[in-house]
Amino acid sequence: MKKIAIIGAGKMGGAMYEALKNKFEVRLCKREALIISADIIIFAVKPQDFERASKDLRGAVENPAATTIISIMAGVTLARIQEKTGSQKIVRAMPNLPLQVGAGLTAWLATGQVTDKRTIKEILSCFGEEIEVESEEKLSAITALSGSGPAYFFHLTSLLQEKAKEFGFTEQVAQKIAKQTFIGSSKLFASQNFSASELEKAVTSKGGTTAAAFDYLSKNRFDEIFKSAVEAAEKRCHEL
Repeated sequence: MKKIAIIGAGKMGGAMYEALKNKFEVRLCKREALIISADIIIFAVKPQDFERASKDLRGAVENPAATTIISIMAGVTLARIQEKTGSQKIVRAMPNLPLQVGAGLTAWLATGQVTDKRTIKEILSCFGEEIEVESEEKLSAITALSGSGPAYFFHLTSLLQEKAKEFGFTEQVAQKIAKQTFIGSSKLFASQNFSASELEKAVTSKGGTTAAAFDYLSKNRFDEIFKSAVEAAEKRCHEL
């Protein structure tokens, strides 16, 4: 059984630990001894904490070059991870928060020295779905899409809840309206083979209430604004 050490015990690191612990020998690292005995090390720290964490790794591991490293740090390149850790076997991965319930999406990219991709897929599949991409540019795009994506949906749900309160519903009922609309829509989407666009059309009757809402969004350039917001997220990924 592969031994996995996770450096970083925040929300993502803790969620990864919970997802992996029934299938792998995994530890959240608070002692150097746990890092030394690991076959695979996961960096689940913030990009700004990478410098310190990489020094801890070099100080604890006798032969860093033989260690496979999986990084979930946004914007930290394969080349920089290789330089700072001494390992050539690097996987950059971008999971998202739904991994906490086994429904995440993790995009990943590996250096050529990573030969055991089957194990990498097995690890990342513990979080939900996984997809291998062909470039770091695509990984930056995924960060802005699925990495930040859950927050976009939560924000829209929050706005729906706020509007329900403005219409006179109580806090509790407004939350139920917004939450169940979101949950029900996602379940419907997951259960059928229709595209999001097709389901949108199924809800939108010509001249009806939904059409009125979309007409307003169109006149106020909502689609353009939203796509520009995602581009801003992708740009920020390069700046980190």
